Amino acid sequence: MSGGIKMFEFSHSPPNGVFVYLGLPSRGQSLHNAVRNGLDVRVLRNLAVLMDSNIRQVSDWLDISRTTLYRRLKSGRFSSTESDAIVRMAKVLEAAVQLFDDDRDQAIRWMRSSIKGLDNKSPLDSLQTNVESQAVIDLINRLEHGVFS
Repeated sequence: MSGGIKMFEFSHSPPNGVFVYLGLPSRGQSLHNAVRNGLDVRVLRNLAVLMDSNIRQVSDWLDISRTTLYRRLKSGRFSSTESDAIVRMAKVLEAAVQLFDDDRDQAIRWMRSSIKGLDNKSPLDSLQTNVESQAVIDLINRLEHGVFS
């Protein structure tokens, strides 16, 4: 290896789920505490890897400004509000991966696509608020149960 960092690439889905890959508990008081205390910037970096993207694009999807992103990268930790947004994205990604039978690549393609049920916005463009993120989760749940309207 020539001094660089070797990145592990997933063929379909991260082993044991999105939250395990991010180094986060998926629910419960441990997750609540992690969000309240502010997530480490490595979580966003890992999420960007999972999304086949970069941290600037992921922060745009989460409505975290560039100046705030650079301040957080320097300090090493996100605020609780920003951490909550990161967890929202992780939950939507995990739900989409499950919808597509653990095929992360297909889930990401879907998340980047315009979806009629989201007013022709992509799921990734619907993550800025809890209400929008819940609409994406609701859509995924309807699709899983064969309800297309």
